[in-house]
Amino acid sequence: MARIVRRATPPQYADYRSYKRFLRIDFRWRCCYCTIHEQNWGNDGHFAVEHFRPKEKFSELKTTYTNLYYACNLCNSYKWDKWPSDGDLAAGRRFFDACSDFSSDHFVDEGFGTLRGLTPCGEYTWKSVRLNRPDLIKMRNLRRQLNSRFKQVLRDVRELRSRRLVMAPGPDAEMLDRAIENEAFLLAQIRDRYFRPPVPQR
Repeated sequence: MARIVRRATPPQYADYRSYKRFLRIDFRWRCCYCTIHEQNWGNDGHFAVEHFRPKEKFSELKTTYTNLYYACNLCNSYKWDKWPSDGDLAAGRRFFDACSDFSSDHFVDEGFGTLRGLTPCGEYTWKSVRLNRPDLIKMRNLRRQLNSRFKQVLRDVRELRSRRLVMAPGPDAEMLDRAIENEAFLLAQIRDRYFRPPVPQR
């Protein structure tokens, strides 16, 4: 996932939960750790306002917007009040920060849906937040399969459109038009469901 760039400038709230509606948009409706989208994890009721630096240890940051992240309920519960020790930090063991890190610098999908840390940060994060949970492995495998399918259908659509350009009007051209329309619809379904889900309505 690309690094998150915050755009919201919310007013100051006394209750950190009031920031959730801004965080949803800033984090593109995805968990800051596992990247699951609201649409694929029920709805925003399964997501929480995450204190990157735990409020139990950094009480002064409890309502500081830049310390608030958007996380699914499972990642949020596994991370909870964990924070690396000074020794961990000195060794580079820290939590992946979606607002300053690129995931590809710290994690690699080993090809079976399982993540491996490329750095001490990556290792520390996937172990602490349990990023190799069965549901996440399944999600990554599905994404990879759909990505492959998407590319194949895209190639098919381009080939059909090339053939259509040189065809004379008639029944064969109409049949090809329907085939192109069907393939384009499939592309849009894959894209909207898994790669660019629509903006939630609430």
